[in-house]
Amino acid sequence: MSEGLQVRDASRPLGGKSLDRLALLASPSRGLDSTSSLSTELSSQGSMDLTSSEVQQEFRDYISTRLNEKALPLLSNATGAALSVLSSARYLPSPAKTAVSAGEEELQQVLLLVRKLREALVASKRTDGFAVEVYELSAYLAVLCGDATQLAATLPRLVLELYPSGPTEERGSEDVIRLAKHLDLEHTTENRRVRVVSLYMLQTLCLSGRATRLGQYDSESGSVMEPLHRGLREYRSLRATLSSLYGSELDPHLSMCDTLYEALRDVDPFRFSRLVMGKEGYQMDGWQRLVLLQTVPALRSAAWAVARKSYMYLPISARVKGMIDGTGVQGEGGRERFLVELLLLNTDLLLAMSEVAAEPHTGKKHEEEPPEEWDADDQTSDAIGSRADSKGDLEEDTRLHAFLALQFGTTLPTRLMSIKEGHAVKIR
Repeated sequence: MSEGLQVRDASRPLGGKSLDRLALLASPSRGLDSTSSLSTELSSQGSMDLTSSEVQQEFRDYISTRLNEKALPLLSNATGAALSVLSSARYLPSPAKTAVSAGEEELQQVLLLVRKLREALVASKRTDGFAVEVYELSAYLAVLCGDATQLAATLPRLVLELYPSGPTEERGSEDVIRLAKHLDLEHTTENRRVRVVSLYMLQTLCLSGRATRLGQYDSESGSVMEPLHRGLREYRSLRATLSSLYGSELDPHLSMCDTLYEALRDVDPFRFSRLVMGKEGYQMDGWQRLVLLQTVPALRSAAWAVARKSYMYLPISARVKGMIDGTGVQGEGGRERFLVELLLLNTDLLLAMSEVAAEPHTGKKHEEEPPEEWDADDQTSDAIGSRADSKGDLEEDTRLHAFLALQFGTTLPTRLMSIKEGHAVKIR
């Protein structure tokens, strides 16, 4: 056996395996318009020029195969929520860091492939139906992967340039339909284009200025209100532009976005919850709902800041008291419904078992309007007896206890107090 380095036989594939031209194109280091191949084998497979419409179609088919034959099976085998954005735990206070599932990692890789194809479309100045379908796929995948950067890079060109340039296929990508069905995510093909336009407005309201993963707001911000106000300033200008561009077909979706705008501006978690659950005259699809949920942590922080300025204490149930003082989980639960809804901890918004509902929420919830002045005592009294002592109540009590413990630490037991109606916790 000879020693030292040897010149490789270029006629033989690396590692004894055939070279895959499309897999090589998928490499992040591979340029868009490279026409040279690494071997005669690659040359025989076809062009490496991703600015060519024929190669773009081949690459799109490669993406579809990767999505359906690799990502979807991995998502099926996931334990618990298939994706982190579908887990209620993501939106609860101080969510625990969990490992990303293999299915989610693969979906993120598919999104990177779509990004490369998107860049090729820009380089080739392509604006036809194929480009629209690729950009739509990019937007939907960005929502599922929690990638605010890719969402912000996709929606403006799709909504402001590609949609107005020509007709859009109403049904949309079969890959998206299959993916939504696989994840039990509510997806409708009716008025699909204007719903995607609404995603652009929702992204502006909920995620404006974010260059990180969805829902990751700056904890060092000087004001808890700033994450909410950041998008409000941009929304007004964008609203006027889109209203002029799309006309009356956008009106119902503009109304929904206006409701969200007002809820964020006024720091109104009650109205926000009603909107997400379809109780404001507009039924959201799963994509819209997922984008809205990303603002839950910031809205919760802002609502808590307002509550601490407005109240000396807020009522809690005997069960929450037992959790706080260490006497055990005993007594009646569900007395602190107002506080639970104020903090967006209710299970009809964020389902128990760490799953976000795909279909409209159907869990029972008392229908009383929250008082404008947040009269906690009256609201809590009215809610007593209207809710069964259910698993949902226990889940909410546990969430509330975790939130209060996070806020007050070891001083929490010293904040317990007795009131006429039962128990309360001092919040100032």
